[in-house]
Amino acid sequence: MNISWDPAQVGLTAGEVGRLLLEGEPAIMTQAEGEGHSFLLRPVAMKPGEYEIVGRRLYEVFSSAPKKGAKETLEPPSVNITGQWDVEIQYEVGSARHKLFMAADGNRITGTHTGWAYQGDLKGEISGNRLKLRSTLPADGNVLSCSFTGSVSEQGISGDLRIGEYGSAKWRARRHGSPA
Repeated sequence: MNISWDPAQVGLTAGEVGRLLLEGEPAIMTQAEGEGHSFLLRPVAMKPGEYEIVGRRLYEVFSSAPKKGAKETLEPPSVNITGQWDVEIQYEVGSARHKLFMAADGNRITGTHTGWAYQGDLKGEISGNRLKLRSTLPADGNVLSCSFTGSVSEQGISGDLRIGEYGSAKWRARRHGSPA
């Protein structure tokens, strides 16, 4: 089943809908990810009666979504984050090292996210000391979507990471070449 909406009426991306469904009660895992305004829902994977629960949660998410024009005001960045960053990701079990190459233009951030084996585009925004980033890493015919949120200081960045259907992790980053 394809779930889609008019972005002029519902101010959420598919990734935001997926995060709200997964973090809500009950937690609902979907394929909703990315910057688009639609996603596939597979009813065949549901048990009898679960469609009612999913329908109620979808209604809650969409009916409480920000409406068109409800953009938050961005503050000037507190730190220039342009450059190469060494990232340590701490999963529930284990850790990984990645790299972020970021360029800031006002509040807008673009760049590249390099993981252990894959590399993809990175985009986001910074408001004051708050950072939001999204990356997509092509991985063996699939796309792994990462959503980074965090606080920025002169010493580094730290925060939370959502990794598509794989859950969450903590992350911290230091400028490449900075002491740990």
